[in-house]
Amino acid sequence: MIADAQGAEAILDVATPELMATTHIIYIPRGADFAERLRSLNPQQFYEGPSYAASVSRIRRILQDAHMGLQVYLAGSEGLMGQAQNEAMQAGIPHT
Repeated sequence: MIADAQGAEAILDVATPELMATTHIIYIPRGADFAERLRSLNPQQFYEGPSYAASVSRIRRILQDAHMGLQVYLAGSEGLMGQAQNEAMQAGIPHT
């Protein structure tokens, strides 16, 4: 799951303990304050980055190491979602 700013609210809405057990959250606050609430969901992995540019190498690594069945969930600004979707498509993950 990749989100920025208030996009974190979408993650909070869908989070269940079962889902979080296998979820890697990448969050870019952009002035919002949801990091602690996201951490409290106990995701398998959590990363808070200062910007998309600072987070993109991590996103690329996760997508490159992905196994069959990976689902990518994007929430937040159009800019973040477009950039992250582009990274996923470059890694061979269909946008659908």
